[in-house]
Amino acid sequence: MLRVARAKDADRWIYPIGNTPAVSLTEALPRNSPANILVLGCGDIRNILFTTHVDSRKLDITCCDHQTSIIARNMLILSLIIDDENENNSEAIWSIQYHMYLSPLETDLLREHLSSSSWEKSKYGRRLQFCDEPTLKFVRREWSWYGSCAREDDSDVFVRDYENMKDFGGVQWDPVSADILSSESNVSKTMLQLHQHYRRYGSLELDASRRKQRNKLNRTLCFLGSNRVLHPDTNPLHGFHLALAYLPLKDDNEFGRQLGSLSGPERIVASARLEFKLWSHSLRQNLMAVCIRFFVGDAIAFAHTLNYTRNGGTTTANWQRTPYRSERLALNGFDRLDNAALSFDAIDTCNILDHVDPLSLLVAVSPLLRCKASSVLYTQIPVQPGISNKYVMDYLFSGRLQAISAFLGLRPVEMWLNTSSRSYSNKYCFQELEDRRGNSYKETKAMYYRMPWRLAVTGPISQEKLPCIQFDEAELAELLFHIFSRLFLVDHEQVPEPVARLRSTGFRYNYASFAAFLRVLGNRMVCDWGRVMHGLLRKIVEGSGIKGTYAYQELFCWIHIFGAARMTCDFRPKAMFQADLTKVFTAHQIKVPTSPNGQLGNIGKKGSEGSESIIEEPFGSKFRKWTQDLAVVCITLRIIPKRAAMVQSENGRLPFASCLLVSTAWAIPFQETFIASGNLETKGKPGTSSYHIFVTNTYPYWRNDSPLIVSFYVPVQSLLFDPSGTSVIFATHTSTTYQAKPSIEPQTYHPHFQVGITETESVFVTCFAPNQSGYPMVSGFNPAELARTIMNPYAAITLYGHIDTDKGDITGLTALCKLLSHRAPRYQKDYDTQVEVVSPYEAIVCLEPKDSQKLSIRIPISLAVCIRRSHGKQCLFDSPTGAVVLTVTVAQSTSLAWKEFSSMKPFRRDDMVLSIGLMSSLELGKCFNVDAMKDAVTTVWLNENLYHVNHDGKTTARRPLLGLPSTEEDVRLGFDQSLSSVFLAHANGEKRIAFFGRPDDIQFALLISRLQFDAASCRVILDCAVLQVNAKRSRDLLANMNNWADRNGSIVSRHEPSELVLRRWKANLEVYSEHCRTWYHKINCEYASRPSRNAITVSSQIGDTAFLCSCGKGVFPRDYAIPWNLWSSRETLLKLAIRAAIPLTFQSPFGDALEVTPQS
Repeated sequence: MLRVARAKDADRWIYPIGNTPAVSLTEALPRNSPANILVLGCGDIRNILFTTHVDSRKLDITCCDHQTSIIARNMLILSLIIDDENENNSEAIWSIQYHMYLSPLETDLLREHLSSSSWEKSKYGRRLQFCDEPTLKFVRREWSWYGSCAREDDSDVFVRDYENMKDFGGVQWDPVSADILSSESNVSKTMLQLHQHYRRYGSLELDASRRKQRNKLNRTLCFLGSNRVLHPDTNPLHGFHLALAYLPLKDDNEFGRQLGSLSGPERIVASARLEFKLWSHSLRQNLMAVCIRFFVGDAIAFAHTLNYTRNGGTTTANWQRTPYRSERLALNGFDRLDNAALSFDAIDTCNILDHVDPLSLLVAVSPLLRCKASSVLYTQIPVQPGISNKYVMDYLFSGRLQAISAFLGLRPVEMWLNTSSRSYSNKYCFQELEDRRGNSYKETKAMYYRMPWRLAVTGPISQEKLPCIQFDEAELAELLFHIFSRLFLVDHEQVPEPVARLRSTGFRYNYASFAAFLRVLGNRMVCDWGRVMHGLLRKIVEGSGIKGTYAYQELFCWIHIFGAARMTCDFRPKAMFQADLTKVFTAHQIKVPTSPNGQLGNIGKKGSEGSESIIEEPFGSKFRKWTQDLAVVCITLRIIPKRAAMVQSENGRLPFASCLLVSTAWAIPFQETFIASGNLETKGKPGTSSYHIFVTNTYPYWRNDSPLIVSFYVPVQSLLFDPSGTSVIFATHTSTTYQAKPSIEPQTYHPHFQVGITETESVFVTCFAPNQSGYPMVSGFNPAELARTIMNPYAAITLYGHIDTDKGDITGLTALCKLLSHRAPRYQKDYDTQVEVVSPYEAIVCLEPKDSQKLSIRIPISLAVCIRRSHGKQCLFDSPTGAVVLTVTVAQSTSLAWKEFSSMKPFRRDDMVLSIGLMSSLELGKCFNVDAMKDAVTTVWLNENLYHVNHDGKTTARRPLLGLPSTEEDVRLGFDQSLSSVFLAHANGEKRIAFFGRPDDIQFALLISRLQFDAASCRVILDCAVLQVNAKRSRDLLANMNNWADRNGSIVSRHEPSELVLRRWKANLEVYSEHCRTWYHKINCEYASRPSRNAITVSSQIGDTAFLCSCGKGVFPRDYAIPWNLWSSRETLLKLAIRAAIPLTFQSPFGDALEVTPQS
């Protein structure tokens, strides 16, 4: 599935229990609006449970995993939780989810629940749904196995595999996977003890007598089929927020009351169990607002099928269901589901990047995002210690992250704002701890970072579209060639060892994934796509150092299959040894799609009506009568079990598989292979359109007692050159390490099976792959969601990209704004033009003619840029045509982003709804109140986190925590220091009031209510009321407070930041009040009257100016506590104040190290 196949099932390990802390799937979405969520590679249910716990909105969640056991377990546990209304079985559900062995009562509960009568009478039928009928069949088969009596052979297999897991060499507890407090001196030792305990006993039960009662095998962790084993790093505690076990919480919540005086391992386990119980209670409470759908199959294939159905196709796009199930993926019954989602507000890809290359993943899932600015895609990026995170991102995306993200309509917002709302301080602390212990990165596991991507749409909320960029065809071909060469032609032996290790056991790029990328790119680019493809293919052939086109037959094959270009069907076989591409492609006939279904036009003199011609003539033994109307065919091999069993793993790593066409003079590798284990049946006459192959009795894994079925697509010309002297080889790579370039050297492969292509007993040639009736389809973006011209209320905007052909990268962008005649004012030659980039992806051009009203044009930018404000230098006005031309430079580094933009700036505002760029929606009622004065743990831990607010572990400049002077170049660091001082002043004493500004010119005050902990992002938060200077009444009140503070300084802290830092405070307070609000914006909201209207900008004045809208003024809970009783009434203060939640923010783990101005 757009990856290089393993010779055997690569999923030796199975992950039924999550190994990273639970996250909220709706954290970046506008609050209160219903959300469709797609979870690919879903793993266990922790993220679903936690999302329903912190967010009560209406949720439609679609979960996909290619392992049936994962889906079956998840549905089973969720149904058990739903049925447990009285919470009598919470301990049993915990054991079934996490323990290897069960008590007799827990086993009886499991069997009773799986009975048909129990299932039919339950109330979760409409809450837990199957996406298609095969998923229902697979899950029921698994459930039947769960409920059956344990057989001795199953127990023996489980015990053997469990012992192998415990004895797996070199595996230790991974501290960076757990969300714990770095300041707790014994936490590492305690967690290591618990991890060893779980591996030894298969249970978190610390009481030996209670543990002995659990002697029944937990069948939900003993998987149907003996080829998979529980991963040796499995630890239930990794999925919980263990900071709750150590923070001094107040007794107003369950954790503060129930954990009590517990300590050590007991406290950690009790914290995890309590959190699981609270999550389960929230699911039952919000059940009627939740619908969860499940699908068993490959994530990439599922995404392409959903997108094909969404764009008006049928329920199948001719993809294989899973890498080892050859049946066609068809969403049978999907149309009968209640309002089944086909586009999504949030997509979480979990750890799929461990197994799939980033290009294939983004190509498959980005078109599924709902066309809204608030839509978000999450990827989990593995980063090996010892190498720069930014370097890993550049390497994964061929050093062209800007270009690839722009092509796919995505914005890595967090990276380009160089700011993260999630704390990674524990990871840095543990990395430093490992360094002090003397461990090198070779002995340390990869760290996982959650990377958000926003959809790059523009327009009013009801008409949002993806803007297209126009490129010069030759320049675009050069850029695509640079991407191709970085993927396939660069010598990867020069890659640093941590990156090589990261990719050695995971994904590989292959030609099919690159062809899918070209297909999606074809319907987004505004250019002559045929010329682009012709130029790209010519550069590939001429720049590879290999004479002729035969080495790229697989690339040509998949380009044709996916429709990025069409191979001509009247070629000569010898064309594969010539560099003349006109013998293979008639590329100039390729056109940008204009049809509603977005299909690219066919290329060639025959078969140009949108579907390939079929075989009409009998199929001769030497292929002499093969029709010339067919460009690509499928070869299927049937390998007997004896030969298939010879494929062995090397050092626990399963080798990659390939097929080769070999003649006396050449060898052509094909890495995109379809592998299945089962029986092969044929239908129809060979060499005719009715000839099809079916694989029956398939298994989801390799079986040595079953024939191995291997299929791959090849160009017909490869078979016509020398039919009698050509053979097919099934082989594995001699190395399991990463090699992107498909090698044509024979010594690179270890052959296991070889047969001539005319051998009809083992070789089958058909139009399509087994069980398929067509080629797999990549439909790309819906043309209705694309905009070649962006319509603004004042102008029509067209975007043009500039590419440096030497560097092979996008370096600039020009926006041509054609003023609409009925909106354009009269312009003179002496007008003033001002450009302001209010975010990395949005600019505002203001035109101020002397005799006309000021005109503001909002311009979306598809790539991150590096200017903020300009007066006419980069913006020109052409009076004769009435067009404004804006040219911006594309940013190449994130090190300066923090100097230009507010770190947490909202991007858009439409119809009184704010789409926040980075800050997640926060339910303060779900946060935990921290007792700042309970003990010294809070202060020590807070200092650790504050240290990483100012130093991300990579910045070379080390500055004092306090007292950092703020210069124009150090606005962000100055703000972080000011923020840190507010937190420390509150944590170290009773300083619950913070004044900002000079004593004679107070700008605003923060009335701090409480210190809270947000488990979702592992951050501490100040819940406070903001009192701003915007009216005489509040000015008088602040003056009285100021006078009172001079006499009562013990609870007051004063802050006098620079003007720029104060401006940053006001900008960020807009977001801090927005992301925790429980109120709605009003029609006369002050934000709507700002010049930019649809973008909240920093207030341009410092002084008597309101910077927060009045919509949320006075909206506080009845029991909201603030320091008020010494100078005024509580009601008076709260009527003038606005609630805000101020979190700590951190540098993005994928940003460049900050550039710090040296201090004199």
